[in-house]
Amino acid sequence: MENLLNHIFIPDCLFCKKSGSVFCRHCLQTCSPITDGFCIVCELSSINGDTHPWCSKTTTPKTVFSSFAYEDTVRKCIRTAKYGSKQFAALKKLAYEGVTFASKCRKDLDWKDAVVVPIPLSKNRYKDRGFNQVEYIAVELCRQFNLKLDTSILKRAKETQVQFEHNRVERFKNLANAFISDQKRVENQKILLVDDICTSGATLLEGCKCLYNSNCSEVHCFTLARRPLYSNASQLGHQVI
Repeated sequence: MENLLNHIFIPDCLFCKKSGSVFCRHCLQTCSPITDGFCIVCELSSINGDTHPWCSKTTTPKTVFSSFAYEDTVRKCIRTAKYGSKQFAALKKLAYEGVTFASKCRKDLDWKDAVVVPIPLSKNRYKDRGFNQVEYIAVELCRQFNLKLDTSILKRAKETQVQFEHNRVERFKNLANAFISDQKRVENQKILLVDDICTSGATLLEGCKCLYNSNCSEVHCFTLARRPLYSNASQLGHQVI
């Protein structure tokens, strides 16, 4: 139906306003892919986004992979996705491109047999939006990597404040004990934890802690975008800050 409507009512690009697609090829090419890996804990370079052995704890993920730098067009796409069908359609296209980019790195990703678990929204935010945009990213990962999705494993235990209003220390405090998990569904499972963006890393780390405390075997993380530390594009990596 969506493709039929696009043939009848040709959309304009959400970003450059040219006719033809809600997210045109030219604007997609402005999205900066992340090609180097960084450790989620110390924020220094690591192979394939591995958590360094000396940084690793019993509750930290094995790896973190992000497709794009969270800036400019990518930032606008993700931040406006909840405001309407056109904006959400643009996010779907970005998700497809981001997961496709990840699939090209397949040989470096240890996601085989993982259960895909999206970071859940709070009840209030889900009620306001009517959907969880992270779930669509998770579905795209399942489709391209032939993995299973489980949205019931991880739930919100409490309402939290919007993260962008807080500094790094406040973000970790805000997310403390924010999640609960179903131990029967988690135990001995390999998990791929998914979110749309990563800034402080607080959400991913808190989600991982909850999953490990329910005795999962290991956790890997994927985000569509990550806020870069460096202005030099050649230094952008899978850094979670």
